[in-house]
Amino acid sequence: MTGCEGSVVTVWDINTGAKMLKLSNTHGKQEITCMSIDTGGKRLLTGARNGNVKVWNFNNGHCLKKLEGLVEAEVTGILAFSEKSVIYTAGWNKCINVYRDDNDAFYLRPSRSGEEVMCTKTIS
Repeated sequence: MTGCEGSVVTVWDINTGAKMLKLSNTHGKQEITCMSIDTGGKRLLTGARNGNVKVWNFNNGHCLKKLEGLVEAEVTGILAFSEKSVIYTAGWNKCINVYRDDNDAFYLRPSRSGEEVMCTKTIS
């Protein structure tokens, strides 16, 4: 996957180099700042400079959800755990936001980290 400041996401076939999926205007005029695929491999998540996160169907590119940030601050990391029905986001707002993915509803519970979060990673 690649994303660019023009708000375009492209999914590539690693074996052939062919474009498999292209999503244009994903966050309007906002730059894409991070991307992630949920642990189930079915949803693509994109974060933007304005703090919003979008959840996409990874197979057809349909936007499933838009998660509004609490403040306008760049999202630098997204971790999505489909088996636990939870999405974590972090960024320059010095918060780790927890979105509960429960029956098509998302709930936000911010937790202050004290510092800007520059990236995220899971360890299994």
